[in-house]
Amino acid sequence: MALPLGRAPQIVVGYYGCEASVAEQLMSGKPFRLSNNDYDWLGSGAYFWEYAPFRAQEWAEEHFGADARIIRADIILGDCLNLLDRAFFTGLQMAHTRLADAFASAGVMLPDNRRGGNRLDRLVIDEFAQTYEEEGEFFDTVRGCFPEGVPLFDGSRLLSHTHVQIAVRNPRCIGKLEVVHFT
Repeated sequence: MALPLGRAPQIVVGYYGCEASVAEQLMSGKPFRLSNNDYDWLGSGAYFWEYAPFRAQEWAEEHFGADARIIRADIILGDCLNLLDRAFFTGLQMAHTRLADAFASAGVMLPDNRRGGNRLDRLVIDEFAQTYEEEGEFFDTVRGCFPEGVPLFDGSRLLSHTHVQIAVRNPRCIGKLEVVHFT
């Protein structure tokens, strides 16, 4: 069955890296914590790697060492701000223009995307989502491709850590969970 024009798949598999104690809490039914870090590029949400268990494992081990755990989740994208296609690009550009004007009027510089922090992208996405909420709409998820890492070989545009990431804004979109065990 073909998806309607402009729609992302409705269910994807996401992987969440965390500490063992957090994994236990999640498996017992505690809700995912929505990230409110100003440097998270997709705005507020619980962050998952789409179909990338090894990238999730690598990130979790970098942050939690031997205490790292990976949770696999079925994610219902629902009303998705899908940044893998152009449907919302004009609206995002307009949100950026509104913010740039407001910051300039206040004599303040817009944040930028530097040193591992994507503060500008987050601000624009949250502004755009807020505009939708004011019109009675709500994005359940935000989905985008994050090019990251070093070229895989000389002249390559394929990067070692590129991934699709999902920020789940609506916790009801997180379905069946299981702990992933790597062998």
